[in-house]
Amino acid sequence: MLEADHHVLLAQIQELRDIFQKWRRQAPGSWSAREKRLVQTWFRKHRLHLGTHFKAEEAMIFPYLTRQVPRLGPVLAKLEREHREIRRQSLAVETAFHALCNPGRNGQTGAPFCQKSLAMLRLIHRHVSQEARLMESAF
Repeated sequence: MLEADHHVLLAQIQELRDIFQKWRRQAPGSWSAREKRLVQTWFRKHRLHLGTHFKAEEAMIFPYLTRQVPRLGPVLAKLEREHREIRRQSLAVETAFHALCNPGRNGQTGAPFCQKSLAMLRLIHRHVSQEARLMESAF
């Protein structure tokens, strides 16, 4: 289940990356309604699913791996720290997205928001890729 989550997320990240790179050059008022809905839906689903996914890893997978392969302890601790950072960045980016979509802010550039969003996606991509490699090597 968790491995399938990783594959789905990596595909979604590419689609979001394409949108944010395009939006970087546009004012929020010119963003397409379809793309805004897609991003809004991703944030909502990501937030809900993220907690469940991270809890499963932190409560079951990481402790199991720490017991079975003690040398992975530092890597697993780093992954847990990244979970906290991903939660923090995701909330900040989602909040900024909703503020930018406010009709009174449509003349402002979306570049700073898109830069933060792209940085968050890079972190998530790196994190998920590392977890996938770790799971492949551990099992």
